[in-house]
Amino acid sequence: MGSLLLFANQNVPAGKVTGETVTIVTRNLLVIGLLLYGVRLTALQFRVHRHLEAVARNKAAALATFNRLVAVASEKEVRNSLAVVLAQSVFGSDETGFVGTAHDQITVVERIAGSLPGGTKTP
Repeated sequence: MGSLLLFANQNVPAGKVTGETVTIVTRNLLVIGLLLYGVRLTALQFRVHRHLEAVARNKAAALATFNRLVAVASEKEVRNSLAVVLAQSVFGSDETGFVGTAHDQITVVERIAGSLPGGTKTP
């Protein structure tokens, strides 16, 4: 919607494309591109923040129950097994669903290299 407002007030002479017209269109496209980039960057940061929040919450819950579970176990072998499982849940990487393992981590350079003739294609 905002892009239409940027282009709506521009008068292009009938059949003529001047340097001023090219400059105005280029400027408007740059502004739209920067706004889209900002929205995408903000969305990615939000997803990462939600992922880290979920991971921290899961680790805090595991650490809060650690002493209770270990104290309940009477045998040393059971206590050690519980300690190992809880340590794995605290220090292991969690999959929360907020951050996918898709092609979001491909850099701009890799995308450009993959699009060039003879370049390697990225997934």
